[in-house]
Amino acid sequence: MKSFNEQRFKVLIVDDNPKNIQVIGNILQVKNYIIGYATDGKQALNLLQKSPDYDIVLLDVNMPVMNGFEVCIEIRKDELLKNIPIIFITALTEVENVIKGFNIGAQDYITKPFKAKELIVRVNTHLMLKYKSDQIQSYAKELEIKNAEIELQHEIVTKQKNQIEYFYSEITESIKYAQRIQNAVLPTKKYIDSLLDSYFIIFKPKNTVSGDFYWISKRDNWILAAVADCTGHGVPGAIMSMLGISFINEIIARDSIRIASDVLNELRSSVINALQQKGISGEQKDGMDIAFIALDTETYTLQYSGANIPLYYISENSNDLVEVKPDNMPISIYVKMNPFTNNIIPITKGFKIYLTTDGYADQFGGPDGKKFLSRQLKRLIEKNHTKLFPDQKDMYEYKLDDWMNSYEKTYEQTDDIAFVGIQF
Repeated sequence: MKSFNEQRFKVLIVDDNPKNIQVIGNILQVKNYIIGYATDGKQALNLLQKSPDYDIVLLDVNMPVMNGFEVCIEIRKDELLKNIPIIFITALTEVENVIKGFNIGAQDYITKPFKAKELIVRVNTHLMLKYKSDQIQSYAKELEIKNAEIELQHEIVTKQKNQIEYFYSEITESIKYAQRIQNAVLPTKKYIDSLLDSYFIIFKPKNTVSGDFYWISKRDNWILAAVADCTGHGVPGAIMSMLGISFINEIIARDSIRIASDVLNELRSSVINALQQKGISGEQKDGMDIAFIALDTETYTLQYSGANIPLYYISENSNDLVEVKPDNMPISIYVKMNPFTNNIIPITKGFKIYLTTDGYADQFGGPDGKKFLSRQLKRLIEKNHTKLFPDQKDMYEYKLDDWMNSYEKTYEQTDDIAFVGIQF
């Protein structure tokens, strides 16, 4: 099998508007894809049945003859076509349409208008996932054959060792690629600098990619920020984190979303529907914990809503750390599904907030090999909050390294870490 970068993937664009097909085709030309197109649903199905080797389908919803939802359902029924990734590209932004798209088998849902870079990244991500899935299946078949031959020839062991090394190298490259994708969806330093005068971010994945993430943005007169801890580490956690970032970006773009708790309520619904969680016994409870804040820069009022992650803050004329408790519910299906609480906090200039996942407090180390714990972290914040934020960041990183490495035993990082401090 050729490497990912050597492949020329076949992309089918389905849209009843030729201009839309042309725009999408022009955007994707930079990746040297082989582009096919259809202007209605039935034409698309006929084309796929004659040429089932398309690697991905970019599908509009509102089309004559057969709409995109119907096309998706028919593709998922066909044994030859059912594993082809489908991305809806549509002007339908209602959440029920997004949910329906995921429920009938789409891998992604992009609303028009969209950004060219976002389309390229999303298409490339799903092609990479399909490529790796096909590659794993291919490798699995190869290994079955090689294991049978081991009984006949001792030389196969050496060959198998070389193959494993090759597979490891390929997987390592895939993880590095996932890291690049994750870094691409996190806000850049340049963008954050344009929004905030004084802040620090400590972001330490346990592995190459992280299930924790931070998110900072602006809408009208609102500065928005979040820190989240997704289920799992490594690639599974990173996939969940990218899903979370995508959902948050979609949610805050809606005019109907005006308070912080609404973001968490909508995010929970999006995660539950995307992962098709039903609350059945034994079902995986994938999701995330999150703290979300929204600062009105005109009224200097801060809103906070939390799912298992608290808000810490220190007022300008105080040295006392205040902890605002989160709701004891995750962003996922849960035994308790109450609306999230919206906390409103009047602030003044110089107000400092701290948001952190549990990775810092849960780190094992010290003289007795115990967790650092949140109470020690809170004391650390109180003691050092008067320092400049870059100096605070250096201090927190030094303290963490000292906790892990300065005693008789050296400890590996326990969990992903995302820790954000902001002074308004």
